[in-house]
Amino acid sequence: MSIKSMALLIAGMMIISGVFFFFHIGYPETPAKIVITPPHKNQLTQLFQNQSYNSNKIGFNGTNFESYGNASILMEGYARNASAASPDNLIADSPIIIAMGYLMVQTYTDKNGYYSVQVLQSGKGTFAFDMFQYNILYKQVYFAPLATTAWVNLSFNPAQKFEISGYTQYNGSAVPDVLLKFYTSLGSYTTDSDSSGFYRLNMVNGTYQAVVNKTGFGPIPTPDKIVVAGSGHDNLNLTLHPIHQIAGNISGNVHNGLGIPLPGVLVADTTSNQTTYTDANGYYSVRSYYGPNALSFTLKNYYTLITTVNVSTPQTSRNVTLISFTNIPGFVNSSSSQPLYNSPELINLSGIVYDNQTGIPIPNSQFSIIVGVNGTYFIAQFSTNSTGAYSVKFNYPGAYSYEIVSNLTEPGNFSSLLKTPYQARQMGLAIQKNSIGQLHLKVTGTGGSGLSGSGVRISQGSGSIAYNLTNASGSYNVSLPKGTYYINISKPGYINSSQVITVSGNNSLNVSLKPSGSIGGNSSLVSGLSSLKNLPAITEQTISDMLSTNRSSGKAVTYNYNGTSFTFDLRAGSVSLVNTSVAFFLYVNGNEYVEFTSTNSNGLATLSFTFGGTYEVLPEATDFNGTILLLNTTTARGTQTLQMQVDRLGELNITLQNNFTIPLPPAGGLSVTNYLLPIYFNQSVNVRANLTTALYRVPYAEYNFTFRNSSFVPVSNVPVNLSASSDQRTIYVDPYLIILNYSTPISLNYDTTGAVSFSFTLSGSGQKVSSVVSGTYTSVFSAGTQQLNSTSFSITQSSFIKYMSFDVTSGHVNSSASMKWLIPPDTLYVNFTSNSVSSGELLFKMTVYNGSLYFPLDGVVGILINGASVPVTASGSNVTLGNYFMLAQNNKYNFSIEINDFSGNVNGKTNLVVQLDYYTWSLVG
Repeated sequence: MSIKSMALLIAGMMIISGVFFFFHIGYPETPAKIVITPPHKNQLTQLFQNQSYNSNKIGFNGTNFESYGNASILMEGYARNASAASPDNLIADSPIIIAMGYLMVQTYTDKNGYYSVQVLQSGKGTFAFDMFQYNILYKQVYFAPLATTAWVNLSFNPAQKFEISGYTQYNGSAVPDVLLKFYTSLGSYTTDSDSSGFYRLNMVNGTYQAVVNKTGFGPIPTPDKIVVAGSGHDNLNLTLHPIHQIAGNISGNVHNGLGIPLPGVLVADTTSNQTTYTDANGYYSVRSYYGPNALSFTLKNYYTLITTVNVSTPQTSRNVTLISFTNIPGFVNSSSSQPLYNSPELINLSGIVYDNQTGIPIPNSQFSIIVGVNGTYFIAQFSTNSTGAYSVKFNYPGAYSYEIVSNLTEPGNFSSLLKTPYQARQMGLAIQKNSIGQLHLKVTGTGGSGLSGSGVRISQGSGSIAYNLTNASGSYNVSLPKGTYYINISKPGYINSSQVITVSGNNSLNVSLKPSGSIGGNSSLVSGLSSLKNLPAITEQTISDMLSTNRSSGKAVTYNYNGTSFTFDLRAGSVSLVNTSVAFFLYVNGNEYVEFTSTNSNGLATLSFTFGGTYEVLPEATDFNGTILLLNTTTARGTQTLQMQVDRLGELNITLQNNFTIPLPPAGGLSVTNYLLPIYFNQSVNVRANLTTALYRVPYAEYNFTFRNSSFVPVSNVPVNLSASSDQRTIYVDPYLIILNYSTPISLNYDTTGAVSFSFTLSGSGQKVSSVVSGTYTSVFSAGTQQLNSTSFSITQSSFIKYMSFDVTSGHVNSSASMKWLIPPDTLYVNFTSNSVSSGELLFKMTVYNGSLYFPLDGVVGILINGASVPVTASGSNVTLGNYFMLAQNNKYNFSIEINDFSGNVNGKTNLVVQLDYYTWSLVG
């Protein structure tokens, strides 16, 4: 929108003389948000209740409907599978779309296959019915003009399915065990890829949104849209994308509702934390992550648009439309007016608004004028005076087209050529018949009593039609044009109430206001003190009795807007209660509130009161009882002193004992849960490695103790009744532990990762104990660089100690092969089948022997096992592998040994002796 087009705004002002009212059209600060009653023109047919646009064009060309007139008919019936036998043929708990042309409505069948929708026209025609995994059903319908119901039973034929398959992958490699979902508007398919990343499933025709679920990857794959149209796909591979990996750009154009480009729009991708602005043509491009990205589009005088864009390719397009605060499509042509910006001059349009049927002026009435300029609509309100006169001012001369609307009249379209400073235009409008109704409003508060002085604001949008206060009994009566209104009711100290009512005649509306959830600061409303927990030395009844002392004296607060803050000096005699937690109980206007706070180092606490008036204030602390104060916030000044009485205190020793030897249970994990204010121990003592004692000095009362620490199983609500000068209680706690028993002739590494991570080196036999927290863990055993075994498990409240053992045994197998060696050296091959060996780790040794002599090996180029090179050590006639490698049971292994230098007798046969030392393991836990 250009600067010139923004310069035309209709804003209201009143001539002081009172002769008539006018509205000034000038450069806007912020365009007014006005909602206008739509003109009485033919609108799109309302065929279904809760209908929407048939964007997928279901049955678009195969449906029709001839309307006989408005009606309200319940179309109902049962949906069945035509290929199944009764009673198993009912299609239960499924969405169903009913469409006719560009109109559609979606509903659901119940558990018996029953559906129903409200049809708003009588007539006949053909509707389309669509359900997931079934062919679209076309069915003739007839709705009699006087009918209230129409039964339409549906029999669907199952749709043909087609197989799709492929692999889930990333960077050319398979990603196994991925959860896959394919969505349509009516249903979805779910499957998992297997350990090789392969998946397969059968789907009906449709366009599906693909979504994946795999730790470390975003939910949107490439491709993210799957189209099944009469055939399957056998190589539909889905590429996954790591979370928070920049994918490329989201780009597009931003325009207003009339397609005019909008420059300078702030475009923010809050997912990738990237921002940009649209250029002069409304174009933008912003870098984004794979998967869903949250985009916001912001421009002054337009509503901010927030949308989600799924990114699965390097370039993703998204065009958006921003709605102007003053955009009112459907009235006058938004480009029909032609202001002369080069000749600014204040032009006054004035005249009389009258009933064009009787010629009588329409006095003391409010109207809205709608002007379309340069692709944007401007709207403001004006009023006629007692003679029906009006006045509207424009900043520029020119040719204008505009529409005048109100709740009393039919809309009228006008045009004016404004040339001279003053120009008259009589505007005739047709009065709507039977247009006035009555609204009788009753506002009540606590206990059903009327609330006087409640503000009542009536509007049909952002402009108020009426504002007044309820009378002494909480009532307000008003005459209004028939129509739908927003009623907002407010009173200080109560939660505002917004209502929508259609005034059609003599209408009543009863509204009950709820007390405000807070009267200032951190105070909160309580529904009777029974909803609060007692303090150690004071009961709910005691608080209620003390707060009721002045309730009958008529001193409950009458709110006003002179809010203020008050400081309270809490003392026990002459001693200030410093750094003390306090609960302030407040009673006002029939409602009880509580605010929790603490005194500072001087014993002072401050409360804020949003409204002035008289309050009953009662402070209570854990070790001190308070006295009530009647506080008038409109007259009180300075700091208010509140005297507190010391409670009778005793000593309570709570001992935490770990049922195992480690770790030490910390006293800081103790808390008292049955009172309003926190209760802290005075000191704690670590008696031994698994024993802690906390000392409390507290009033005589019953206490519920809870112990929470991440390394221990929670303990809740342990009751302890302190009725003497001292008492003690032991609370036994269980730790979260991993206990590993091991036995191994080789050196092993043990690593645990999870909520807590740690590592051990295991050799020989022994036990390792580790304190952990509840969570999921993975333990890995390895020898050298080779993983022997791994296991995943959870440490939970029901399984808080994990016992594990790792036992390793040893053995060996000999195998030999005879080979003829030649010079130059050749490559030797030996096949070894491990059918006599348990699965385990293999230590490989090789010697060269001719039946009487062992030949030294001066150089070994390399050894390949099943094509993989392994490190070796050569010593004399022995070759030893330096690392373990996996050996599976009953598998064949090919050893390829290439020797480039061999000294000694090279003629005759040479025996290759292979000695296999292996280890087997078992993991128990």
